[in-house]
Amino acid sequence: MNGRHKEDLEAAKLEIERVSDSEVVTVLADVTTPDGRKAILKACPPPDILVTNCGGPPTSEFHELTREDWLNALNANMLSALELVQATVYGIAMYNPKAERMRG
Repeated sequence: MNGRHKEDLEAAKLEIERVSDSEVVTVLADVTTPDGRKAILKACPPPDILVTNCGGPPTSEFHELTREDWLNALNANMLSALELVQATVYGIAMYNPKAERMRG
């Protein structure tokens, strides 16, 4: 599990471990940066599922958002997620018997 705020990340980890039999690996990193994505992928075993979520554009009136606000939101929410998917999709396909096409 990844986050940028240590206290929030640790609280979420403890809650998940409290309600499950799972060991949670945490990575304090910014998923919107190449170094952050690299740290996340390096810290974890090959995933069999990937869930992505990142913040959106700043909270403000729609008409006040600038092109830069939208581009930053697209980079954070779409492009960083696509890069994580690209880095993991073939490994994930190995766990899915229905993904024969992806395995070649």
